[in-house]
Amino acid sequence: MANEIVSGDEIEAWLADWLGTDSELTGLIGARVYPIFLPSLESLPAVTYRRTGTQRQAHMAGAAGITTASFELRCWASSDQRGYLTACRVARVIRLKVDGLQTATSARHYVRRALLTAEYDDNAELPRIDDEVLALCRVLMVDVAYAEVTRNAIGG
Repeated sequence: MANEIVSGDEIEAWLADWLGTDSELTGLIGARVYPIFLPSLESLPAVTYRRTGTQRQAHMAGAAGITTASFELRCWASSDQRGYLTACRVARVIRLKVDGLQTATSARHYVRRALLTAEYDDNAELPRIDDEVLALCRVLMVDVAYAEVTRNAIGG
């Protein structure tokens, strides 16, 4: 399989695809991995992801082509005790998957590493109706370092 360099606007697609390749995770959430927002509360448990920042390395000649994108992964589940434990289980599966990644290649991507930088429960942004919490959320902060096409890499 050829190692192609991922462009910055494709790393989100790689992340969603990469999460979808874990049979334990798909056993818990199915294919419910969404960018930014949950489509509905009926789609629980689920994972949402969003990019929270990007750092690009540079050297004296310009961009080095190594980028680190920071992502917030939210593991959503119902607001009861069983739901909370499900959100924790989903987060554990993702954490173990992140911890095990050194490099990942596919026909389109070369990811150098992923690193879990934080894990916590979020009570501030939970969906509510009349102060009743409708879903619970465990948050994982993950940095993904990958090769990126630059002007220097393409001769521009």
